[in-house]
Order: sequence, then structure tokens, then C-alpha cells
Amino acid sequence: MNEPMGLFFDTLSTKNKNRERRRSYLAQFTNILASMFKYENLPVSLPGEFIELVLNMEGLVAVWECEGELICSSVSLGGKPDPYGRGTEAICATDNGTVKHFFKKEGTPFYEASDGSLCVVGFNNPTYTADDKIFQWASVLSEIDTSIDLNILYSRYLPWFLARDAKTKAAIEAAMANTKAGEYLVIQSNNLLADIEGNTKEIERIDATDVANSDKIQYLLSAHNEIERWFTQLYGINSNNNTSKQAQMSVDEVNANGASAAVIPMIKKHFREQLVADINAAFGTDISVDFSEVWNIQEAKLEAEVEALEEAPEEAPEEAEEEQEVKEDGKDSDED
Repeated sequence: MNEPMGLFFDTLSTKNKNRERRRSYLAQFTNILASMFKYENLPVSLPGEFIELVLNMEGLVAVWECEGELICSSVSLGGKPDPYGRGTEAICATDNGTVKHFFKKEGTPFYEASDGSLCVVGFNNPTYTADDKIFQWASVLSEIDTSIDLNILYSRYLPWFLARDAKTKAAIEAAMANTKAGEYLVIQSNNLLADIEGNTKEIERIDATDVANSDKIQYLLSAHNEIERWFTQLYGINSNNNTSKQAQMSVDEVNANGASAAVIPMIKKHFREQLVADINAAFGTDISVDFSEVWNIQEAKLEAEVEALEEAPEEAPEEAEEEQEVKEDGKDSDED
């Protein structure tokens, strides 16, 4: 039976724990991005999640026929560049080692191989780039997790006792063991009178930890949450519900958040619609693409929030000014 991941993680060194944290966060962000779009009428040989994986991680994807089936793969654009600097040769490579070269077909958006088969190249965005910001976020979050672990460890109140001799050391260890077990302990003393009068020396100790350090953990957790909120906001999941000032947000603020949250998803959707249109034209398919349920829910939720704020009565500016003047007059009277 395989060892549970949690137990395996505990055996890793600090360096390898950081690496595993980064890998985990990267997988989390990639899974979220891969769920943004839903494809309909895809051939069994052309999985939508793989299209999204390649687009998000590499910035472009190729769709072509291999052994009679329509597949997608990584692609590099090389050869002589066109007037816009884009390569006119598409070098497609599958994960099992199959490589095929296609060349730009004049007057069409397609690439064509020497055997006459076609290839469609689709892009993630106008710059043909991956969503590589997720790599940075994964790295930062893994560092925050490491800091949280260290602060939890450092906030434990666990002094180091210094024993003058082996007998004292054994007595301290026995006392600590009994304290942990909830049992009392009797220690023999050769000078009971001095002990009673308080003349015995205190056991020396080193306070290597500080329980007050736990205050810093909440700030690290806040930074962690803000980065995750930054990610969700940027990729279209409106996060107004996660802010402490939601009740104070104006219509303009909600609209501004919604607009900024819609930019990247709408760009990505446009280029996927273009990819699907080219695939249908090249191979006679009837594929379609749209936002998935999660993003559609977020869009509807945002619209409802805006409508609710627009319907809420707003205080007229003149009334607000009069109310402020009354408050100031009352304050002056109290001071007099």
C-alpha cells in the first residue's frame, strides 16, 4: 500500500518541502484555469482539458490528424517568419515522441504537411504567451507557507534548561515527563531548610522561542489569502465577498472590479473561439466553446450585485452636507 502523501511530506527536507509546495500550488492554479472553458462536440481523441493545459502552460496549441485521429499537441513556430514575425513552419510534437512538420498554407489560417494534411494552431492570448504568472504566485505562496511553519515552531514556549550535573539533568527530565503525563513528582533535597527559605538557585534556562511571535502568523495568513484573491480576481472570479468593505462598496467600485475581472477571461475566450472556428473549417467538425458553469455563475452573481446596489436608495448630496453641518455645530457647542 502506498504511503499517504501527508506522511511522505513529513519525511522531506525543508528544501524538498518548498519544492513540493510550489508543485502543489502550480497544480492548483492550473486546474482552476483548465476549468474556465467548456467544449462541446469534441472528438474522443481530442480532450478539452489537454487543449487547456497546453494553452495555459505553453501559450499555443496545435490540432492535427495523427494516425486517422484528430489530436492536439505542443507546437513550435519556426522557419521563415511572416511580415508579423510569426514562423511559417509548425513543428508539432506529441508526448509519445511523434513529430510532424507543417508549413503555412497561403491565403488560409492553416498549416499543411507534405502529405496534404492540415494543422490548426491556436493561441492563448494576443501575445501567444502562457499564463506564467501562476509560477510566481506558486513560488510566493510556498514561501509564505514555510514562514508560517517556522513562526508556529518559533512561537512555542519551550525553554532549554541548563543542568549543572547529571543528577540535576535527570531530575529535570523526570519532572518534564511527569508534567506531560499529568503526574506529580517528588525531588529529594539535601538542604530542606534552605529550600524553604528560598535560598536555592533557579534552574538556568535559554528561551529560544517566543510565544508572542504567534502574532505574525495572522499577517502571513492574510498575505496568503490576498494572493489567492488576486489570482481569482484577475481570472474572472469576482471576490467582492472576500473583502471587509463589501457593504461600503459603491456601484462604480463593483462595476470597476467586475470590469477588471472580465478582461483576461474575455481575451482567452476570444482566442479559443477563433481556434474552434479554424478547427471546424479545417476538419468539418462542429465544436463549440463557452465559459464553464463556474464562470457563468460568477458573471450572473456580479450582475445581481450591481443591480442590487443600483436599486438601493442613495442619500442626496445636499442632505449629506446638511447632516454634516449639524454634526459640526453640535460638536462646537459641546466644546464651548
